[in-house]
Amino acid sequence: MLRLPMRIQPNHHLRFVAVGLLLGGLVGVACSGEEPVDPDARLSVRVTPAHRAVVGEVMRRNLSSIHQISTAAARGDLRTVASLADEASKAPGPGGTDPTLRARLPQGWLDIGKGVDAGFAEIATAARSGGAPAQMNAGMASLTGACLSCHTTYRLVVEED
Repeated sequence: MLRLPMRIQPNHHLRFVAVGLLLGGLVGVACSGEEPVDPDARLSVRVTPAHRAVVGEVMRRNLSSIHQISTAAARGDLRTVASLADEASKAPGPGGTDPTLRARLPQGWLDIGKGVDAGFAEIATAARSGGAPAQMNAGMASLTGACLSCHTTYRLVVEED
């Protein structure tokens, strides 16, 4: 059996106590028999299965664009970054692809979607102007901040057709 040297630091026992208390508390809650409170307090957006498929496709397209832009930026290919980001900024969101879906989306969702478009546009502008890393990172932070805001605010609840 391979033995690795253990490096002990002052007060290392406090870490073990903290972990033990945490695990003990979790086991106690899990075994208490009480009904857990739904921790998902996000706002529900009721959609059909077809609507959910549209939303999922748009989300995957956005994530794919983020990946492609990051890959091109890592290669220093600013022309591709600008082209991809510009295309993504003009692509329709879920509400722009299906009017029946748009009618179900809250205004806050639609406003956040505009932030996604603005983040992609900011990246495109930065890449066209020479690709200052701080400006491109600001665009990516704005973009992913909009994604995070939406995903922490809303959840889809699928209804039967």
